[in-house]
Amino acid sequence: MKKRKIIVSLTIIIIALLAVVLAAVIISKPYVNDKNGVSQQNKEISYEVVLNYTSDSVASDLEKSGVVKSGKYFSRWLRKNYPDFEYSLGIFTLNTNMSYEQMVTAFKNPTVDRSLVKVCIPEGKRVVDIAKALEENGVCSAESFINSQNKDDFDYDFVRKIDNVESRGYRLEGYLFPATYDLQKNTEAHKVVDDMLLAFSYRVQSNGWEEKCKRLGITLDEAITMGSIIEAEASGASDEDMGNVSGVFWNRIKSPAFTMLQSDPTVFYADLLEEKGFSKSIWKGYTTYSCKGLPTGAINCPGEKTVNAALSPSKSNYYYFFSVSDKTGGSKYVFATDYDEFESLAIAAGVM
Repeated sequence: MKKRKIIVSLTIIIIALLAVVLAAVIISKPYVNDKNGVSQQNKEISYEVVLNYTSDSVASDLEKSGVVKSGKYFSRWLRKNYPDFEYSLGIFTLNTNMSYEQMVTAFKNPTVDRSLVKVCIPEGKRVVDIAKALEENGVCSAESFINSQNKDDFDYDFVRKIDNVESRGYRLEGYLFPATYDLQKNTEAHKVVDDMLLAFSYRVQSNGWEEKCKRLGITLDEAITMGSIIEAEASGASDEDMGNVSGVFWNRIKSPAFTMLQSDPTVFYADLLEEKGFSKSIWKGYTTYSCKGLPTGAINCPGEKTVNAALSPSKSNYYYFFSVSDKTGGSKYVFATDYDEFESLAIAAGVM
């Protein structure tokens, strides 16, 4: 009798264990099928891994879009089988019938690469130079960047205040702040332009440029235009020399004896516009050997230092200057109050 009870008990235990195993198999089967890509719906999904993602957030997104049955199950599998796996930034083409192994392979081959690249925009670069650098780094096409800065709407007062757009070669020349940017490949040109305008806006505020412009009785656009000329004429010069160069140009603008600035870099820029197919009237607005005062707009994108120099001209009686190379490979700037003095100093220095 006792032996029979033992047999019955063992039978019940075995049946219970089999039931547990069967239940586990039934419960886990959908997840195993999901892992192996078996008996799954055939549906293509486009998914983007964005900046500041986490592995768990990606897994959760994949569950919500139906690519995996359980984000937590997929995350555990990924950590166990690929402990060093990192998602690349980009847009990926997935399918709900993919196995987890196939998904790992898919995540290594983005449909659209959105990885980060460092793009250095030095001071004094022009819109066309910036556009070329962006295209070379795979950020956006040069054409789309140029079109965006010319035509798109941007929510900045200094953009809205540009009142001679039709007379300019490139609308935002001077306003695309030179810096080193962390940018994503295959980004819309509008966003890239906006990032550069945001960097410029920050410098306007941090340097108090608008307040300084009011004190000088000029517009911000005029300050940026003057800064671009100083950038082209005296890039790398000392603060003192930059201040003197700034003083020379402002002295000329204020003096009735000088109707033109006569800065060679403005001619080079005007010639560039002519090469790009712009009209002769636009050319005339930029070359300071044909236009009075400042050119139509900036001739490059100046740095913070040169805009500050434009807004802090040295007080002097200088109306002329030239530069000569010194022994260190740099430039020495020589200033004069009138043309006779300028000519005498230039002949002595061997530049005339």
